[in-house]
Order: sequence, then C-alpha cells, then structure tokens
Amino acid sequence: MILGVAGRPVLHSLSPAIFRELFRLTGLKTEGPAAEASYLRVAAGSAAEVLSLFRALGMRGMNLTSPFKEEAATLVDELREEARELGAVNCLAPVDGGRVMGANTDPSGVLYGIRRLGIDIGGRDCLVIGSGG
Repeated sequence: MILGVAGRPVLHSLSPAIFRELFRLTGLKTEGPAAEASYLRVAAGSAAEVLSLFRALGMRGMNLTSPFKEEAATLVDELREEARELGAVNCLAPVDGGRVMGANTDPSGVLYGIRRLGIDIGGRDCLVIGSGG
C-alpha cells in the first residue's frame, strides 16, 4: 500500500511521521521485502503531475498541501460535496476504473477539534483563519 503527501514545499509536512506511527500501531510492516505500507513525500510542479504519479503508482491515498488544493479540485474525476463547496481538495483516493476522487477533510477536522474541546458552536458565528484551500 502506497500513501503520500504532495506539495511545494513538502519537507515541512508532519504526515510521514504521523503515518509511520499509525503503521506501527496497526502492525503494518514498513521496511524490507515484506513491507506492507509506505508513505512518500512528493515534491511536484503541479496538481496534474501529482495526479499522474498517483495513478501511475497505484497509490491508495494522498494528502495534498499548498499549492495544489484548488487546482486538484478541477482535475479529479469525482468531488465529494465538501470539496466542491470549498473548491479545494486535500485528499485523493482511487475509485472504480482508475478514477480519482477528491475530498476535503478540513471542515470535519475543525469541527471535531472544537467539539473535543467541549465548545458548542451551534447557532454561533465563527471564523476559522488559515491559508489556502
């Protein structure tokens, strides 16, 4: 299983460390000829290049960071509703027939974090400050 993160720059991403720990916790082998999982950093020139590599390697999933989120939303074969609404993709996944689906997990991630802190935002105006997609 090949997973990864793509961006420009991408060396700052903590995703490889997070996924290595998840692989360890789930018992997936990541080294040697019997490796079951790997997580790659991909420095690419464009979202089109990222999608081409994703397909060519038969990747099972990829996180996207800047500057590819908005461009990827225009290139994937399918868009989940939240990605369509935001006009940005931060996750790629394969779907039937070699097609690629784009999703954006930021809204659910932000809401989960707020709820976990015990904060009820129902009926309140909120501002989330970030950069990009």
